[in-house]
Amino acid sequence: MKRLPPVTVLDRRRFLSALGLGAFGAALGVPASGLVSSPARADEPTAPRRTVFMCTGHGHVWNGWHMGLPGLPDTRTVERDLLGVGREELSEVLRPFHAMRDRILPIEGLCHTSVLGAFARHEEGADLNNHNIAMAHLLCAQPAFQRAPLVPCLGGGRSIDQVLGDRSGGPGRVDAPVWGANHYLPYSFLEAGRESPRVESPERIYDDLLGIYRPPSTGIPTRADRLDASRASVVDAAAREYEFVLPRVGRDARRKLEDHRDLLADLERSLASTSAVACDPALLIDEDAANRVRVAQYFDLAALALSCDLTRVITIIPAILRTAEFGYPEENDVHNNYAHSSVDTGGEPFNPVSERAMIDYNVWYAQRLVGFLERLDGMRDGDGSLLDHTAVVWLTELATGTHEHNDVCTLLAGGSDFFRLGRYVRYARDLTTPYPWQGHGEFPIGPSQNQLFTTLLRWMGQDDEHFGIPEVVTHTGATLSLRGTLGELHRV
Repeated sequence: MKRLPPVTVLDRRRFLSALGLGAFGAALGVPASGLVSSPARADEPTAPRRTVFMCTGHGHVWNGWHMGLPGLPDTRTVERDLLGVGREELSEVLRPFHAMRDRILPIEGLCHTSVLGAFARHEEGADLNNHNIAMAHLLCAQPAFQRAPLVPCLGGGRSIDQVLGDRSGGPGRVDAPVWGANHYLPYSFLEAGRESPRVESPERIYDDLLGIYRPPSTGIPTRADRLDASRASVVDAAAREYEFVLPRVGRDARRKLEDHRDLLADLERSLASTSAVACDPALLIDEDAANRVRVAQYFDLAALALSCDLTRVITIIPAILRTAEFGYPEENDVHNNYAHSSVDTGGEPFNPVSERAMIDYNVWYAQRLVGFLERLDGMRDGDGSLLDHTAVVWLTELATGTHEHNDVCTLLAGGSDFFRLGRYVRYARDLTTPYPWQGHGEFPIGPSQNQLFTTLLRWMGQDDEHFGIPEVVTHTGATLSLRGTLGELHRV
């Protein structure tokens, strides 16, 4: 008969594992059994590499993102050092990142080339609704899956987050969770036409990660409710384990454990307060405040999961904002009232109020994202911070709310040992590459977002030469390669 380990050791291992501290403690040199582990081998990295995607809808307003690059030509790719830039010199959407300008890499000029290639093909029966096809391509970057003629299309293959998750998975680790809302249709896919599992409730995510949290009851307490109420919280229950581990580790590891304990405490308080409000019909719920809290909870849960090595790839999809959340009349709608008239492209009518609204809309997301970056940068991880070992990528399914797909604005942050941070990169606007959408003639585009994804594969230790569709055929019949990395962004 197989001999089981002592009960006390097994219980501690199970407890720390449920808390995410099994892998976390091992990384500090303290295994779940409480015995000091042997030192890491010389060929083992001090910390794993991780990637977080944040996907928002309706693109950007170019006037809210583009930075002035005085004296630099449009005829080639150029960059500007951000370290000496004052806050007001940054564009409005980038201003919230001023204090962290050495940790970011804003990019302008990429192109959703796979989308334009789909329009160029113009296949009979294909869904060419710009929003639908943009969502199908955002993380997949390949021809969409058409379920039936003129039915909304879906992603045409495994998305970049799921590919990265597959390749960084391991025992006890979730491959690539997706948290948040759908923007009409999904972004992340397991395979062509098959959406990745997605969890919207922060409480459910917390429970999935730790397996302990229970929200407050909405009615008369049951026996199970009373039992749950009599038990200690996760943080209280963990206190003895923290006390056990802390004397056995060095100063840096102790600070990391304390960061982890504080993050758990913050999450538990936040989730308890929002659950109590949601479960009490007598209380008036401030929906705008609830969404702010929910986005912050997604980010804190991501910090928890990454720091515990419960996953190495996460996709976060904040909900499309209600207009009142960023200071506009609540009876209006982002899509219909502002996005379509926010950029003067010579197509749909332009409204300066819409331009202002969509800038404020993206400033709202920027303010939440910078808090996440600060959280990661304040958490120790190996020979640096958690942000040093995490690439955070802000993507939008459209370049602009007016349905453009060229001159895409993208933010990359973290990953300091691979990416060349603290710079603003503008890709050339007068490339000789023809715009691959029939009827639009010779229109300049920049490098493909496919190449950004190949760059992220390289960041995560993979040697793929391309991601998604490797090439598109333009309306002139020329072949446009989408292979390779964006060499301007990384060190090697």
